[in-house]
Amino acid sequence: MQNVTDMGVERPLAAPELEIKVYLRLIWRWLWLLILCGMVGGAAAYVFSQMSTPIYQASSTLMIDEGSNVSATYQDLITAERKARTYAELMTRDSTLAEVAAQLNLTPQSLDNDLSDISVTPLRDTQLLKVQIEGISPSLVTVVADTLPAVFIQELNRVQGERFVTLKAGLQEQLDDLATQIDLVQVEIGQVGEAPTPSEE
Repeated sequence: MQNVTDMGVERPLAAPELEIKVYLRLIWRWLWLLILCGMVGGAAAYVFSQMSTPIYQASSTLMIDEGSNVSATYQDLITAERKARTYAELMTRDSTLAEVAAQLNLTPQSLDNDLSDISVTPLRDTQLLKVQIEGISPSLVTVVADTLPAVFIQELNRVQGERFVTLKAGLQEQLDDLATQIDLVQVEIGQVGEAPTPSEE
């Protein structure tokens, strides 16, 4: 243990004081290395940020309109949530995205290359769908976030229109069959009315 002379009296150097001096000496000796590492790390982070491609994000929100049913039951809410999940899956189909690309005068491949993520998420306990688009072009992600819901609404209206036409055709066919049956019954009634009675014979 080192000794320190104080006014001719030797006393031992306290252990904590010795450790502090050793640590300070080590820090001072390797301070240049710490500074160098910090500068290299900062420069590397700056270069990486300059070289990496920025990713932009745009989003839009849709509401599933179930009409003005003020007395909706719990089952109605469950049905609406299921419909929201179904719509979310349908909006990310290849056919829907291909139609989006066509409306933007792009190929599906180029749209896929420029966009890093397309997600449609139902918001819990609501009738809302959140559309989120990420990509390398700020203008493209914005226009896709606006176009995708519009394309899906068009497809939904078309499908519902086709169902209405099919339903109308089925009802019309049933009405035609019913009218034919009515005509046959009227003919039979007329024949029964024209048949001679036993007294007339």
